[in-house]
Amino acid sequence: MEVDKKVKKNKYKFDKEKAAKGKANSKANGKTYGKPNDKADGKFKKSPRKGFKPKQGDSKFPKSNNPGDKKRKRDENEPQEAQVEGSRGQQRKMQKRERMTERKYHDIVHEIKIIYNKLITRHGDDAPTKAEKHKLIDGGLALLKGKMVELALKHDASRVIQSMLKFGHREHRNTIIEEMKDSIIALSMSKYAHFLVMKMLFYSTPEQQKSIIQQFLGHTVKLLSHVEAGQVVELAYTKYASKEQKNAMVLEFYGPEFALFKADYKDSNNVNVATILDSNPDKKPKIIKSLHQSLHKIVEKGLINFTLVHRLLDEYLSLIEIREYAEFIEMLKENAGGLLSTKDGVKVMLRMISYGTPKDRKVIVKNLKGSVLEMCHNDICSIVVTRLLDVVDDTVLLQKSILNEMFADLPSLCLSKAGRKPLLHVLAPRAARYFSREDLAQLQPPTYTDANGETVSTSKKEGESRRQELLVHLLPALLEVCQMNANAMVKSSHGSAVLIETLNQLPVGDEQATPILEAIADLTTREEAGEDELTDDMEVEQGQRTNLNEEEEDDEATTESGDKAKSENKLKLAQDDSKREADRAAGAAWENVMQHYVAHRTLKSLVQRDAESSKANGASVFAEMLLSRLEGTLFKWCGTKGVYVVLSLAEHPVTKAKVIAELKPHLKALQKLDQPGPKILVTLVQGKAVANGKLKENDAPAAKTVSNGKPSATPSKTKAAAQVQTPKTETKSRAASTKKTPKK
Repeated sequence: MEVDKKVKKNKYKFDKEKAAKGKANSKANGKTYGKPNDKADGKFKKSPRKGFKPKQGDSKFPKSNNPGDKKRKRDENEPQEAQVEGSRGQQRKMQKRERMTERKYHDIVHEIKIIYNKLITRHGDDAPTKAEKHKLIDGGLALLKGKMVELALKHDASRVIQSMLKFGHREHRNTIIEEMKDSIIALSMSKYAHFLVMKMLFYSTPEQQKSIIQQFLGHTVKLLSHVEAGQVVELAYTKYASKEQKNAMVLEFYGPEFALFKADYKDSNNVNVATILDSNPDKKPKIIKSLHQSLHKIVEKGLINFTLVHRLLDEYLSLIEIREYAEFIEMLKENAGGLLSTKDGVKVMLRMISYGTPKDRKVIVKNLKGSVLEMCHNDICSIVVTRLLDVVDDTVLLQKSILNEMFADLPSLCLSKAGRKPLLHVLAPRAARYFSREDLAQLQPPTYTDANGETVSTSKKEGESRRQELLVHLLPALLEVCQMNANAMVKSSHGSAVLIETLNQLPVGDEQATPILEAIADLTTREEAGEDELTDDMEVEQGQRTNLNEEEEDDEATTESGDKAKSENKLKLAQDDSKREADRAAGAAWENVMQHYVAHRTLKSLVQRDAESSKANGASVFAEMLLSRLEGTLFKWCGTKGVYVVLSLAEHPVTKAKVIAELKPHLKALQKLDQPGPKILVTLVQGKAVANGKLKENDAPAAKTVSNGKPSATPSKTKAAAQVQTPKTETKSRAASTKKTPKK
């Protein structure tokens, strides 16, 4: 190893005697250690560091002949050193016990821990009765009197006091709360005592809860910025605080001026930025500055799981310019999953997705990996997945991180009210028949105004181009699901929408759609469920859903494993909801699709879709396919909900002649049926229709039409079809209106 010759004199300092011995050894081995010399041409090996003893036989450090380096052998006659009794572990335990005995209040803690062990005994002969527990608590409170606050800060004593709150009667709880109530702030910021404050809120009376929360006022910003105290404030804000106290907590974040004059907003039902700025628009800069300071500190610590933080973030982002979002998006994107527990948090997430950079969106998608399926089944969070599919340009990333997770349970998503939204947005973007007004407002294309005053989109790709790229991966999977689960899809109000929109992506007559249409048409001839039909075996009791949101009394902290179990339980319940929807669609007792209250509408929509295509380009598949299964039994369905399917076939230009020819022999029987559908069929069979299949004005029943509220691919424009879903209560008025009225 080459080293500069200018080496400090004291860098390798040896004892004279050891240095001499080392030189002798180096000469014997032909190597040089220590400082470089002329003979070694400046090459040398570093000597071992001080206190380091090389292993014998090590190639780096040759075996030493120095007698001083060898281990001294003990003389046989030399007395052995006295050994301490016990192993090293036992010695440490003894030392720990000695330290614990020196702690303040050690004797009291030892006594109350004995009481604690008896209180928590639930089974066996040693389990105390309720009266015995109360007696034990009396003794424990006598020991703790005057020292409770100080002992509550210790991990073991804090647990004991919590058990006394749980098993004690009202007087015991009042005693504990009365002694603790003046130290709530300090206890809330303690690593162990904050659990006790949460228990106090749970077991206290409404008056006591109010007095406890009242102590938080004036310290809310400080407490919410603290890891432990933030959990206490979250519990108080979401469950126990009154409207007045909630308003006071929120006002502290708007600035000291609003916190000081909070009495001015005492009578307000819900204080927010909008209501304040309506009366004081000049206060906007101060509110923005105050919110930025407090929220920056909270978000920087990663405390974004709190409901109040979500609300304040949403209000803050609504006040600032879009170009100022970058700072908070940068801090929030790594922990974006913490925003999905509330509606306000979801709004913040949607702003991040809409106005973040492509890199920000990529980080958000990767952080949501593994929870996509749960989000899709959630009524609040499904809009987040929908927005990701709407604005993220990297469709390969969407396929790997979003679509692949959805494919794992695609049939359940199709039958779920929330789970179908991301699918329907790709199939029919922003269709008002599937999305609420609030959803449509949140799904508007994200744009902003640049420095030149021009409106610029935050996505580079066109929406239709992105949609077609996603359909390449999504459509084959949906076609397979529709074919394999045709019965459940047709009979489900949610699944039928996905089925129809999936078929709408293909032209009528496409070979890919033929297996699905055949499977649907075959259902009309089945009289019982097959072996592969969904059943009603997975019924979830009502109590299970109720207990999901209840707080477990024995839990003192939410652990990571507990969060994972709760998340899995919610996902299972969401999947069970979709399962029960499929079970209801399939029917506990088999019901033919012609009689089913949803399926007959689906069949009618498919026939009408086929009719529109036939008029446009002459392509017609499903109507003829369905008629081939129903031929010879059309009159059988005229007294059921299936009459509307027969009516749609009678209005179809291709199947009209065959349907009328088959029903003509049953004309008198049809006239006896006092229902809207058969009456319209009678007019068609009697030939009171023009060439295009529409009834004449003077022949059409003049009753009021009622929309069925069911989305269809191609709504019928005929007056006959418009009257299909008229309630039976209007039958008499319909019968009266069927008389011809002379034209003026």
